[in-house]
Amino acid sequence: MNDLTKGDSAFDEGDWLQAEAAYRHALDRDPKSIPALLGLAGTLDKQKKYGEARRLCLKALELNDALFQAHLILGHIALVSKDYEIAEAEFRKALDLDPDNEQAYDGLGDLLIERERYGEAAELLINGKEQYPKSLKMNYNLGLAYMRSKEPDKSLVHFKQALEIVPDYADAAYNIGVILTELKRYSEARTYLERAVSLQPDNFSYQYALGLVHAKEGDVKSARRRFREFADKTGRKLTREQIDLFFRAAPPLRRAGYGVFIALLVLGFLTGPFGTPLISLGLGGFLAIISFRWLWYGSKAIGAVLITLGVLLISQVVFMILIFGLFILAPEIIIKGFVYLSGG
Repeated sequence: MNDLTKGDSAFDEGDWLQAEAAYRHALDRDPKSIPALLGLAGTLDKQKKYGEARRLCLKALELNDALFQAHLILGHIALVSKDYEIAEAEFRKALDLDPDNEQAYDGLGDLLIERERYGEAAELLINGKEQYPKSLKMNYNLGLAYMRSKEPDKSLVHFKQALEIVPDYADAAYNIGVILTELKRYSEARTYLERAVSLQPDNFSYQYALGLVHAKEGDVKSARRRFREFADKTGRKLTREQIDLFFRAAPPLRRAGYGVFIALLVLGFLTGPFGTPLISLGLGGFLAIISFRWLWYGSKAIGAVLITLGVLLISQVVFMILIFGLFILAPEIIIKGFVYLSGG
């Protein structure tokens, strides 16, 4: 087996160091070997040794300016360097030289999506997909292009096709779940997000997205578990909007509780001085319920303060009720208590 064959074999297996050594041996024997120059350039590109890879491609193009492989590598190097104009020119040159080249479609598609030129990306990838209908990357990138251009139905088609090609493609399942959530198709969204989480259980963005669906469906317990795990594992504080999601997903019983306490507050204000106990009870209950939102999702210190205030207000009313009850049922105890306190 000669050095070029060894290099190609190692490259196909992803053994970049072995491939590099073989291609360098081939170049030592023939410094103008275009296959060796391109093979080494591609291997160095995989190892992120972009400077030398670029020099080798330019040397190969001096020997033959119609090498689409060299333009592909130069395009990729320019793309990772954020030199978008050069990257686009190189990918388009590669397509001109080899109109059916799958890598050129992929590279140019990546660039157009990164540059937020979603319409152009979709048009390009639709053409590419006609030649490569089972291309995972083209289907996935088409899904991204349509997703970001707010065309959810088209996006779903291509993400689902990507998932058919590779059933354990977690990112495709996740994006399908996100789109279905936006379309308020929560049951379907949950199915795909659970699939994504099962494939990558340590991806907490997936966990968070599934928590959103649980919340939208009113499954507050599951939503809380997902959100808390997301916050604990990532160290990220949940935003106020995310905290308020608890209320939008609150079950009927909790919403009824809010209604009761607000009604007590209103009734207390309407009844003047005699409504003080109602105001205390309504405000205390309201603060107690709000405190759980902070204890579960936000600042535990704020939650502790709110629940303390709520309990104190409710305790005040309970104490007044006990005193009033004793006064009705056992007035002699109250009288003796006042005499004792007054020192009589």
